[in-house]
Amino acid sequence: MKANVRKLTVDDIPAIDVEGLNGKSLVEYGYYKVSLSENPEIYCYARDFGGLKPEEIGPYLYVEKSKYFGDILKIDIAAIKNDERRNTIKLIPVVFVEDVPGMNAKIFQNLETKKYYYRLSSYPREKFARWMTCEKRKGEWQSLSEIRANILFSLDGQVEKVTCTNWNGPAVYEENFNKAFEKANYLVECLGCENIIDLAYCGREDHMSECPFCGFVYDLDPETMTEKDIAEIFKEEN
Repeated sequence: MKANVRKLTVDDIPAIDVEGLNGKSLVEYGYYKVSLSENPEIYCYARDFGGLKPEEIGPYLYVEKSKYFGDILKIDIAAIKNDERRNTIKLIPVVFVEDVPGMNAKIFQNLETKKYYYRLSSYPREKFARWMTCEKRKGEWQSLSEIRANILFSLDGQVEKVTCTNWNGPAVYEENFNKAFEKANYLVECLGCENIIDLAYCGREDHMSECPFCGFVYDLDPETMTEKDIAEIFKEEN
């Protein structure tokens, strides 16, 4: 798609206000009006172009159909961030350091630079994790900046990849999620046979985990399982 991009001025404020937006704020924060060359009536306001110059965003525009608002022009920021020509693939070897007390999070260290990373996970409710840089302040780990798309973390040969979506930014989503990074949290003594099993490695597609020895099933469905249930079932074996 071809785009017309221009920075908003005070002359645009009345028309923007009519749309129910705060025109003065959009102008003060440096927003642009982006419209299609072939149809100027389809447009949007933006100031984030994913690191591109405004005149470079044409190939990353798309029109979304809305039941109530008609055609809406949007910028595919995720496509820009995931483009390996712009954000090249980079492999970062890490080693596990420790769990973060009270959080479903772990600290890892870069084997090459010795920098620390904070991995916040939503597993087993969903296969999702967010990686961030971090540092220790006054005895507590503090997360800092998010890790960009196309970073691959490697732990003992196991790899998971950070990608970007337009709705939730850079993170590890289901298709790239690796349960190996969860291993320390999900070793349990099976309630059916008392063998030590790793629920992270015996999960099923229906949110259940099944003991490979006796077939005892653990219900991990987020609709029926609470944080208290998880805390009671999962314990770390030292």
